Amino acid sequence: MNLTTRQQDIHRRIQSVDPSWNAESFARVWNDILKLNKFVSIKQGKLVLEFDDPNHVTIKFERENKIILNEKIYWNELIQLDSKMDETKQAAQTIKALAERIIAS
Repeated sequence: MNLTTRQQDIHRRIQSVDPSWNAESFARVWNDILKLNKFVSIKQGKLVLEFDDPNHVTIKFERENKIILNEKIYWNELIQLDSKMDETKQAAQTIKALAERIIAS
């Protein structure tokens, strides 16, 4: 596995906060983020994920500088997925469907 200089720098900064992040776990998360980006396509708005609290993630959907959705999802609310479904793809499809429903409304 070859991390770019930028990726190595980001990994070092993450590892300084949480030493349990080795290069392999960092690469796995990095790739999952890129996969998520590939599946999420939101028009006429912006989806924001805020990870500023260790207990939850905040999902915001903004359109025309107005917050349409602002929800907290707690880490103990993980959804059991069918083992055949890729978790990243499922999460992306759920977020995309939610955003499309908001845009349509």
